[in-house]
Amino acid sequence: MDGLALTKNCSGILQRREHVCFGISPFNSLFSQDYIQELAIWGRNNFSSMNFFLPDFPSAWTLEAL
Repeated sequence: MDGLALTKNCSGILQRREHVCFGISPFNSLFSQDYIQELAIWGRNNFSSMNFFLPDFPSAWTLEAL
């Protein structure tokens, strides 16, 4: 797995390898324990710190209701 910088500014941020934020949705077909574990391992091995962004409960309930 490799990171992809979309702009020149993003490229500089990616090269510093300070922090990565994974935005994941339980409504995405990639949402699985294996995929999240793969992201976590890659993040831990390539960045100083990382976090995961998940929709909060009200957002998830709204999406579910739709």
